[in-house]
Amino acid sequence: MAANVIQVPIAMVLVAAPGSRPLASALLAMKQPIVFAPLLAIVLVGSGVDIPTEGTRMLGLIGSTTSGVGIFAAEITISAHRFVLSAETV
Repeated sequence: MAANVIQVPIAMVLVAAPGSRPLASALLAMKQPIVFAPLLAIVLVGSGVDIPTEGTRMLGLIGSTTSGVGIFAAEITISAHRFVLSAETV
């Protein structure tokens, strides 16, 4: 979780278009949910905010489906490309 806070802004700066400003790319990355959500979680946990039981159950259900959804998304992405068997691939 905390890795997203560090890795995503660095990656956004590295893949920024030539001539763009690195600081602007880093600030844009900080506004993305993949960076902002872990930051918010760190602040909430550090401040001792307690999530109600219903919220914990809901987040648990969402968290338990992530691996299946990830595999499904990978399969959809792979199936979008045409597979060709040739001498080069063998």
